[in-house]
Amino acid sequence: MSDSKDGGMSGLINSFATLQSKDQKAEIQSHEVLVTNEMIRIHNEYLSMWERINYGKEPRVLFNEIEIRTQLLAKLKSKSLPSLRRHTNAISKALLLRRSDPPLDTQPTPLVYKLKLVMKSLSKLESTLRDIKFAVACISPALDVREIRDDRDFKDLKFFKSARLALITYAATGRVCEFLRISHKFIKEFEQHFYEDPSRRHEIEKMANTCAEAVNRALIFIDKSEVNVIQDGWKADIKSMSNTLEGFVEFIHRFERQMKAKQEEQEKEEQEGKEDDDDDDDDDDDDDDDDDVMMMMMMMMMMMMMMMMMMMMMMKMTKMTAIRSLIESPLARKPHTLRMIQPRCRKKSMLQTFRIGHDLNSRELELFVGAAKSISERVASILGSIRADIPDNEAGDLEILKRALSDLLGASRAISLLSQYIFRPVHPDQLPSKICLKAWFYQWNKLYRMAIQNFLKDVFDENGNYIDDA
Repeated sequence: MSDSKDGGMSGLINSFATLQSKDQKAEIQSHEVLVTNEMIRIHNEYLSMWERINYGKEPRVLFNEIEIRTQLLAKLKSKSLPSLRRHTNAISKALLLRRSDPPLDTQPTPLVYKLKLVMKSLSKLESTLRDIKFAVACISPALDVREIRDDRDFKDLKFFKSARLALITYAATGRVCEFLRISHKFIKEFEQHFYEDPSRRHEIEKMANTCAEAVNRALIFIDKSEVNVIQDGWKADIKSMSNTLEGFVEFIHRFERQMKAKQEEQEKEEQEGKEDDDDDDDDDDDDDDDDDVMMMMMMMMMMMMMMMMMMMMMMKMTKMTAIRSLIESPLARKPHTLRMIQPRCRKKSMLQTFRIGHDLNSRELELFVGAAKSISERVASILGSIRADIPDNEAGDLEILKRALSDLLGASRAISLLSQYIFRPVHPDQLPSKICLKAWFYQWNKLYRMAIQNFLKDVFDENGNYIDDA
């Protein structure tokens, strides 16, 4: 099938040689349509690159063929991804050529030459996309990372990393397909003169740069270690929780303003003498509402404290793993790099504290990263649920927060259990006086769980009902 497509594109490229005169307007216009059709065909073919993949073997069998996957990963890094960036850039430059630009300025039929340049780059681009599709399908076959327990010796080809590489690569090819769609749209709407419009030129250039940046991210990811991947996850979780924390603060301030306005309105009604003899029952209801409001405010403050503790823990681990990963990198062997590292590590113990185990399988790594991620996602969903709730439904919000705090204890427990497998002392006889992340984490986890458990114990009875001190 691919041979027939290549033959069709080669035939189309060769047919441009028959267009030698500007008077062949109908033929030139026909070729322009063919070029734009090829753009949209390639877009449709590779937009969802993960679809219609013929592995030829069972995914599990393919995953265990380390030699083949190693070769494909090396080719992806050294050839396919750089070619994708280069061909996209070539199409962009060809599309934006003006008739006064070389080499068009010396051509008898500038438009024909321009279309031929675009077509040649499209042919190379499709070949590259085909290679990338096959490579990624083999490097990251259709498997569930939670079931991969036997790849601890696969190094850079562990599914924990290869699955993420697939997603990043698909994002890059998706950008390229979007670039083709925009190019097709402009040519169809404005024909061959679209490049004269500065806004269109800017959008084509901007999209080509976006494609290059996406490809660069994939290339950078290939060189990342497991530690770097975990750090990226922590940094994303920290950013997510920071945004959620800002959302909680904003929500609390808005909630306080609403309650203040409600209180002022009630005081105004009392001053105007609108109370009647039935107000006693209303006062009881108001007291219950006030209790729910105060309880919800306390629980939201508890949630914010929990988020800040989680952020503190992840920032601590990110900082310490950053020091260790920098020391273990190939660059650290160079004298100028050592001079740069040493000022960052004022205490020798920071250089010798711990490392992340290299004998972990993908399931273990994913569980550890997923535990921290689940906390940030759960907290974000809590804020979304409260915001979307029916106004004046403090009791419903209170129940959401109570369940959430209980659920988050489970995530903390998972991180605690996994940490003993993830973090390893650099020296088995490590002195107690040295900084020990594991001891630090256990202390943090103890305080974290104690704070939440004591709060729940003071506020709710053993059946989960709110304790009314009155």
